[in-house]
Amino acid sequence: MERFARVSLLIALGAALAAPAAARVLLTRDEAIAQVYGANAKATTRTAYLTDEQVAAVKQAARAPFDARRVTYYEIARADTALGLAFVDQNVVRTQTETLLIALDPAGAIRAIEVLAWNEPDDYRPPARWLDRARAKSDATTLEPGRAMPHLAGATLSGRAVSACARRALALGALFSSGKH
Repeated sequence: MERFARVSLLIALGAALAAPAAARVLLTRDEAIAQVYGANAKATTRTAYLTDEQVAAVKQAARAPFDARRVTYYEIARADTALGLAFVDQNVVRTQTETLLIALDPAGAIRAIEVLAWNEPDDYRPPARWLDRARAKSDATTLEPGRAMPHLAGATLSGRAVSACARRALALGALFSSGKH
């Protein structure tokens, strides 16, 4: 009987490890936009198709990997007042994905960074007070780890990933607000 219990435990453990991890959605895109811009803010979905030169320019400005030719973003407004742009960025931190909403104000500075989904262990998730340090930053170079965004002890890869997402959003925001897309 003891052998049967061990075999059953090993089978159950193997099945648990083989099963894909469920995505841990913390906020929906719409919830995050309402949280950042207010409940009556309206998000209009836009899609931009980038040229090779624009992709290279975003990659260079962000100092982060970028190869998307098609970019979906959101113009946020309340009545006739533009409130900014929002980008959803997803990437792998260590072995699992994170999904962030990076909200920009009308001037192109970061208004907020919200974690929409986090699939890594919670110990590696950047705390809200660390994410708030990006607020009002508009220069991608200051968002490199070790500058305005200090290193996260025990979560270095998370800090780098969030910083790269923020820098991409700033570069894309500058491109889209220039009207050259």
